[in-house]
Amino acid sequence: MVGRSPRYWSVALLAGQRPGVDPLARGFRRSTKALIPINGRPMIGWVLDALLQSRYVGRVVIIAQDNAILDDPALAHFASDPRVVVKSGQSGISRNIMALAGQETLPWPMIVTTADHPLLTTQIVDDFLSQATNHDLSVGMVSRKTMLARYPGSQRTWLRFRDDGYTGANLFALNSPV
Repeated sequence: MVGRSPRYWSVALLAGQRPGVDPLARGFRRSTKALIPINGRPMIGWVLDALLQSRYVGRVVIIAQDNAILDDPALAHFASDPRVVVKSGQSGISRNIMALAGQETLPWPMIVTTADHPLLTTQIVDDFLSQATNHDLSVGMVSRKTMLARYPGSQRTWLRFRDDGYTGANLFALNSPV
């Protein structure tokens, strides 16, 4: 492919739910939070667009309890995209990832992110992965100063470090089983 990076990353896109009923999904009459409409389309669609337009991403493996997660007509083009695979996940996030990581379906290197991340952009993905290449593990974080400048009053859990507080960005890059 012209203009694409020679190094492709696999993506584990977590689109399941915790045990019980998600109150936000219930409020929107959806089976899972990933299917809640944002500006007229399921939020997982925004995340898939950001990932699949990245010059670094080769394959996206959606891990969900429901293999029919892409049955929504607004997601039909993702269901027919050969780069997108849906795998059933039942036993918890870490077990699901461990079962698939390094296999043909989800080869190394890989990133893990969530389907309820509709503000994720291709630029964020590309910037993150361009910096994650030489590390066994990279974790996306946002400084408190940056977050509150953009989203004043945002309520987050902050990890405090000498220079600022930081919060997770639901982006993890794993280069190998290490």
